[in-house]
Amino acid sequence: MAMPVFFYLTPMTGEISQIISLTAYGNQCLRTGQLPTGFCPENAAFQYCNKVDFWEVDSGNELQIAIDPYYWFRYLQKVGCRALRLYYYPAKENPLAKEYKMAGFVGGGGTWLIEAIFHGHSDFWASRWQVTRKDDPDGRIWSVKYGRTSVNLATVNEQFDVTMTAKFLYEALEATIAFTVQQNLGNWTDFFQKAAQRLNSNTPAAGYYNEALVPEGDYSLPPRQLLYAAGSAWAFGGMGSWNDLSFEKPEDNERYNNVTARLYDVITHAIVAGVNSMRL
Repeated sequence: MAMPVFFYLTPMTGEISQIISLTAYGNQCLRTGQLPTGFCPENAAFQYCNKVDFWEVDSGNELQIAIDPYYWFRYLQKVGCRALRLYYYPAKENPLAKEYKMAGFVGGGGTWLIEAIFHGHSDFWASRWQVTRKDDPDGRIWSVKYGRTSVNLATVNEQFDVTMTAKFLYEALEATIAFTVQQNLGNWTDFFQKAAQRLNSNTPAAGYYNEALVPEGDYSLPPRQLLYAAGSAWAFGGMGSWNDLSFEKPEDNERYNNVTARLYDVITHAIVAGVNSMRL
């Protein structure tokens, strides 16, 4: 039987939500020339942050170039950025700490970057989250620094087919749901079923903790279905989360690890596929 410490459902981590929103709304600004209204700090991606700023990083030296996302969007326009893309690469293989086990923690899991695409090259931006106001009455405990850590690299513009990725996500969710039914994990069955339903919903953002994760008008329905289904299926956090379960029978643990690793891999691909579906 499963032995969670307590049952806890976590939304997609703040790190991922924020980097998604910065990429999507930054693209909107680059396309229209207009700053998004009600974005920062109102968007839920910033709800626990007291500061989000942007720095150039060169040989250990740091220079602040934007005090908030709005200034950063204007900076990108000024220097000729054509578009932003989400970029993800997995953590190094570690048999003692699988990536999906660590993905719910700040700094855990793989690496999420924002690729800024120019004519002929790309720059890459990484985030660093630090607790700077641990007793903030509004819960805005984090300061987030985005650093331009790589410049003048070959453009990646990572793309995955939205339709095929949605199929893979549905299959991974179905396999996970079947396992929860076998193990009588009713709450988790409901959790993953609700995520799967977003893949066929005409209003996939409805009821999601951050319904304005991306600007709806810039994304057709299939990418939004994929993105919000992936976000709703994110079950990787601390104690009591899906990635914290264990089972008495070795064969159950093996199946659990297999379906969980597959689900995590497909979710990360789905997030990239959904966000990067916006045309250049």
